Amino acid sequence: MFYQKFLLPHFMQFVGVALALIGIIVLCLGNMDIISFFSYTLLAAGLLLAAISKEKTEDEFITYLRMRSIITVTIICLIYSVILPISNYFLMRSMDIFVLGRITLLQNFITSTPAVVLLYILLFKGSIIVNSKKDEQYDQN
Repeated sequence: MFYQKFLLPHFMQFVGVALALIGIIVLCLGNMDIISFFSYTLLAAGLLLAAISKEKTEDEFITYLRMRSIITVTIICLIYSVILPISNYFLMRSMDIFVLGRITLLQNFITSTPAVVLLYILLFKGSIIVNSKKDEQYDQN
C-alpha cells in the first residue's frame, strides 16, 4: 500500500507514548501558560507519533482496522461539529456563565488534536485486541 511508506517504524510507538506521558505529567504539574503550551504540544506530538507508527505485524487486516478507525473518528467528529452549535444555542439560553465556562472548556478539549488522536488510538488498538481474542477463541475450537 502506498500509505505505508508514510508510517513510522514500530519503536516510535514507545517514543510517542513516553512523550505523551511526559506531556501529561508536565501539564498536571505546571501552571504557567508557556509550560501548559509546551506540555500540550508534547502530548499532541507523542500521541501523533504513536498513532502513525507501524504495528509489529502490519498486514491487510491491520490496514483494514486502521482505515475503519480513521473513518469512525471522522464521522464522530463531523456529527459532533454539527451538534455543537445547536447545543451551544440551547445551553446559552438556559445556563449561567459559570457552568458555560466549564462546558466551553470541555468542548475545547473534545475538539482538540490530542483528544481526536487518542480516540483514534483507542478505537484502533481496541479493535486489534478484540479481534485477537476472537482469533484465539476460533483457534481453540
